[in-house]
Amino acid sequence: MSSLNELDAPGLRPGASSANRKNDVLVLGVGNVMMGDEGLGVHVVRHLLERYIFPPGVEVVDGGTGGLALLPFIQSSRFVIIVDALDAEAEAGSIFMCDASRIEQETGVRTSLHDTGILDVINTAGLLGERPDAVIIGVQPLKMDEFGGGLTEPVAGSIERVCELVCEHLEERGLSPHPKGRCSAVGPGSTDVEPAPVTEPNGA
Repeated sequence: MSSLNELDAPGLRPGASSANRKNDVLVLGVGNVMMGDEGLGVHVVRHLLERYIFPPGVEVVDGGTGGLALLPFIQSSRFVIIVDALDAEAEAGSIFMCDASRIEQETGVRTSLHDTGILDVINTAGLLGERPDAVIIGVQPLKMDEFGGGLTEPVAGSIERVCELVCEHLEERGLSPHPKGRCSAVGPGSTDVEPAPVTEPNGA
């Protein structure tokens, strides 16, 4: 996982990326986990990294509130899946998916309250001639101004479905992630087998 915050930003370098290599897909979760539902994108990325192994060509990044420090990641990707809180004045926990190039032009909807919005970063990449195609998977927040608060119940309840949508995008591009904790038997007729649950001893 790549992770950054505002203090890391000045020295940021893409982990698996470079100026000379393009990732097929960048999965980018953005937000501030210290501000309630505004941290939705980061929570989703952490959930994905806990549960899946991603194939070469896919970079999954906890972008925090990195702003323009995310530019190298954007430039080094052919396609970007952005996960963020998105205020569409809808019911909390509602999930939206839209093309990043059309979201503000057609709806006026703004993504979350970062100092430099992720759409601004993508537009900057465009000015440099390196704008990738991008889709935003957004979730309607309930609270974005509660310092120190975690995700509200309706927003936390959306995480599973958002992860499914990310995986569906990757599958469509032939880049299916592999669930962790699974083992495959070798030989004709082999199937994936879920390991038995491990019971912790008392007091562990």
